Amino acid sequence: MLLLHGFTLSHHVWHRVVDDLSSDFDVLALTMPGHWGGPRLRIRDLGVRGIADGIERELDSAGWDTCHISGNSLGGQVGFELERRGRARSLAPINPSGGWKRFSYTEFRLGLGFALQYPLAVAARLLGDRAATRERFQRPVIRNCSRDMSAVSPGDAADVIRAVSHCPVYMPIQLAFLRDGPLTGLENVAVPTS
Repeated sequence: MLLLHGFTLSHHVWHRVVDDLSSDFDVLALTMPGHWGGPRLRIRDLGVRGIADGIERELDSAGWDTCHISGNSLGGQVGFELERRGRARSLAPINPSGGWKRFSYTEFRLGLGFALQYPLAVAARLLGDRAATRERFQRPVIRNCSRDMSAVSPGDAADVIRAVSHCPVYMPIQLAFLRDGPLTGLENVAVPTS
């Protein structure tokens, strides 16, 4: 089973899930290209397709032709791209973002939300763990990915801040998302999807 994290995050977000799934599946939770700790992503490869190219290289390296895929947010979008390429046995996308019209209010609102959060990410990068471990920095970021902040351990929250503040494609990929448009073609998905 391939687990793909959301935008600006890293494989760390899956650590509790990996333990639960590994008794029944071979599990690969990797950090997607362009994200903190993952393979570099060239500017010309920014976007879902470029990330999927990098994931395919990792699948090939692991000897996996196909796999079950679960992805959150951007990871869900990449999961749909991998399915389109014939690499998925099944999909379990979680809030894969998309389904809106191109250049819509929703699309710009989402991009604006990330842009407005960027100064916080820069400050957290400069301050390091003095920011990563402080609720003041954690709260606005965690609110984007969890309804209940108390459900996120302090260590997990700090890892989220570290990943967000070190994501090298944070702002450049926003333009790629506008260029590529929202997730489409869901009517063509051929594998079991939940």
